[in-house]
Amino acid sequence: MSNQIRELPEQFKELNVFVDDWCFPSQMERTKARQESNMKDITAFYEAMEPKMQEILDYLDTFAIDELEGEAMTLLELTYALAEIAPAVEMFGQKYVTSTFNAMDFLPTHEPYLKRPKMSIAPQY
Repeated sequence: MSNQIRELPEQFKELNVFVDDWCFPSQMERTKARQESNMKDITAFYEAMEPKMQEILDYLDTFAIDELEGEAMTLLELTYALAEIAPAVEMFGQKYVTSTFNAMDFLPTHEPYLKRPKMSIAPQY
């Protein structure tokens, strides 16, 4: 990540404490953050974000998705992080969202990777 200071829109400033730990541009980085965190921190983030989600989504809805930048983009990345950790809190009660494969081996097709394994879970078009 660059050295720029990333902040949230004024009405969400109290969530700035989570930006460094949870705002990442890729799904893989968010998955890694969840897996390297602990449930105390994951739960604190969830409990701070979840009650504000309707207000956050209403705010983000005032922008076209391809026009988001700056504080609004930081807020969107924070909502992506909530989506990443919600199953850990709501369903699994642990930082690992269990399945039949290692989540770090799952490569989203919408993210570029130089060394993609021969086989990926997601279909190639």
